[in-house]
Amino acid sequence: MDLEGKTKKYVLVIIALIFAGVIIFLLIEGTIIEKNPGNYSEEQIASNSLRDFLGESAPGIELVGIETTHYGDFYKFTSGNGGEYYVDATTHTVSRATFPFDWDETKEVRMSMDDAEKKAREFISEKDSKSDIDGFDTIESRLLDHVSYKEYQFVFQEVKDGVLLFNSAVVSVNPSTGDVISYMSVNKKLEVSLIPEISEEEAMDIAMNQFGDIRLINNEARLIVDYPDGVEQRLLWNIMIEGEPENYVLQGGTVTIDAITGRVYSKSSFL
Repeated sequence: MDLEGKTKKYVLVIIALIFAGVIIFLLIEGTIIEKNPGNYSEEQIASNSLRDFLGESAPGIELVGIETTHYGDFYKFTSGNGGEYYVDATTHTVSRATFPFDWDETKEVRMSMDDAEKKAREFISEKDSKSDIDGFDTIESRLLDHVSYKEYQFVFQEVKDGVLLFNSAVVSVNPSTGDVISYMSVNKKLEVSLIPEISEEEAMDIAMNQFGDIRLINNEARLIVDYPDGVEQRLLWNIMIEGEPENYVLQGGTVTIDAITGRVYSKSSFL
C-alpha cells in the first residue's frame, strides 16, 4: 500500500473513532436529558416532585426557602390551602408533609385504630418509593386528644436482622375520615455492619455501671442504628435498666452504647 493509501486508511479510522465517540456522547446525553428532560433547576425538580406527591390537591405551591439540619438540606414549600411540605434537596423526595384539615371534624372517632394503621401503611406504600413498609415494625400507635383536635399517630421503623434501623416514618390519621393529617419520613442508606463486637451481656454490664449500686428489677436491650453524634452512623446498644425504688424514687434509666467500641454515648435517668 502506497503512502497515500495508508493516509486515507488512517483518516478513515480517525473519523470512525470520532463518530463512535459522538454516538457514545449522545447516548450519555440522552440518558441525562431523559432524567431531566426540561433541564430544570434543583428548585424546580423539588417543586415537580412535590406536585407529583400531592397529585390534584396541590393548589398554589410556593417555595419558602431552604432549611438545613444534620439530616441534610430541605426545600420548604407551602400551599394555598394551608399545607406545609419539605423536600429533600439531595433525593428530591418529600420527607415531611402537613395537610390542611377541619379540626372539628376530627373530634368524633369513627375509625378503629387497626383501620387507621392500615390507612397509614397504604399511604407510605403509595407515596414513599424508598420505604418498604412491609419491613417496618409499628413502634407506637395511639389516639391523641389535643382538645382542639384528635389524631391517630403511628410510628413505623425499619427492622433488619432484628436491628432497629434509622429509617422511620410517622403518620397521623384523622380518626373521623381516615385522611392523613401529617407525614414525616427519614430514609438513610445503611452504612454500618449489623454485627456487634460488644455482646449484650457486656453492654448490660457497662449500662449497670452507669447507675452505681442499683438493685436490678428489670432490663432490656436492643440493637439500633443511629447518629449519636449527629454526624456518623453507628451500631448501638440501647439499654434500659430498672432498679428498685429508693425513697419512692424509681432508679435506673436508659444508656446508649457503641456496639463496636463500648463507648457510652448517652445516659438518661428516669428522674
